[in-house]
Amino acid sequence: MDVNEDEGVYNLHIKSVNFQDEGEFQCQVGPAMNHTPIRAAAQLRILIPPDYLTVNGLGQASTMEVNENVTVRLTCQAVGSKPAAQLKWYKNNVEVPKADGKDLGKLSSLRSQLNDKFSRLEVLQKEMSSLFLEDTSTHFQFEADFEATESYRDSHLELETKVEAPLKSSKVLMQCSSMDNAPRFKLPRFELKEFSGDAREFLTFWSIFSKIHESDDLTEVDKFQYLYQCMVPESRAAGLISSFPIATENYSKAIQQLKARFGREDLLVQIYVRDLLSLVMENAVAGKSSPDLATLYDILETKLRALESLGRTKEKFADFLEPLVKSCLPESVLRAWECSRISGVADDSTSQRSLEKLMPFLRHEVEYEEMIKLALEGFVKNGGSFKRNKSAVLDNTDTATTAMLVSTTSSYVGTSTGKKNCIL
Repeated sequence: MDVNEDEGVYNLHIKSVNFQDEGEFQCQVGPAMNHTPIRAAAQLRILIPPDYLTVNGLGQASTMEVNENVTVRLTCQAVGSKPAAQLKWYKNNVEVPKADGKDLGKLSSLRSQLNDKFSRLEVLQKEMSSLFLEDTSTHFQFEADFEATESYRDSHLELETKVEAPLKSSKVLMQCSSMDNAPRFKLPRFELKEFSGDAREFLTFWSIFSKIHESDDLTEVDKFQYLYQCMVPESRAAGLISSFPIATENYSKAIQQLKARFGREDLLVQIYVRDLLSLVMENAVAGKSSPDLATLYDILETKLRALESLGRTKEKFADFLEPLVKSCLPESVLRAWECSRISGVADDSTSQRSLEKLMPFLRHEVEYEEMIKLALEGFVKNGGSFKRNKSAVLDNTDTATTAMLVSTTSSYVGTSTGKKNCIL
């Protein structure tokens, strides 16, 4: 390939042309961003559409020397009746400058432009390939076009990699800088929960130990050692784990035996249901000496959440769990619940007996009771000038709540709402 300079107009004399009629292309060549002369320095690649010619036996690709700092676009018009051809030159050794804080935005913008141009080029390439496949006589052109497509793609990936590297490094530096400026606290040492063999504690133990069990950074022997250290000495669980020698092949067996002995789902469900039944029995026997409503609510919520983690959700097992929960409650709370249901505090008749409504009702009752206690306790000054007598505080089981006021307002006959009245 010869290049003759003539006032910015270059005549490309292409040798070894595989073309219908050998001819000469007259091409206008100019730099992309400025008008400095093109000097021989860097090697660029010329991609030529296969419909036109083959350069030097290389199909679509050929090279020539131009200035390394200038991006050259070449638009050629064929001499004669041939249509115009678009020729693009790509530099083989593109160097992306190191990005500092000022260049990050520009570099990111150039990357977006590059991806946009390549995506549009891919669409055009698919259309060209379809046209080549429709005509069996263009087999050679299709192969040459395929090779050119791969060259485009390789160039794009190379540029994408070079642009992405400084962006990633700058992002890491910014994250490290923010971490260095963040305040550092000395956190307490984390200790694993020990397990004694009580099935009630298995869910809590396993939720913590599962982080070690699922870790990919620890070997089976290390996991086995942590498991052994989590067992309470001389307990049933410790006896079970110590029966396995600490070896890689025994870790999975020890975990299976531990779950089969203390973590069986049917066993845990029976345990939590029996705990609810024991609360029912205690409430029936204790009467007014039963625990206060806040403590009772915490116990019930703990048992229900444990059953929910085992798949016994409130939605599916409400008909079974609701009678147990109601039997655990004091009589005054049950009266308030029934009055609130009849008077319309609960939403509708289809869900008014749902466990999903009962537990929020109990939570509100606990909140009201705590607010009333706080108001009745009075204030205590540092000098001790006055203090309300604690005997003025109502008994825990007889504390009035807003839900109990519902029963009072509902006892009138002939209400305008048309609902049934609760007369207690």
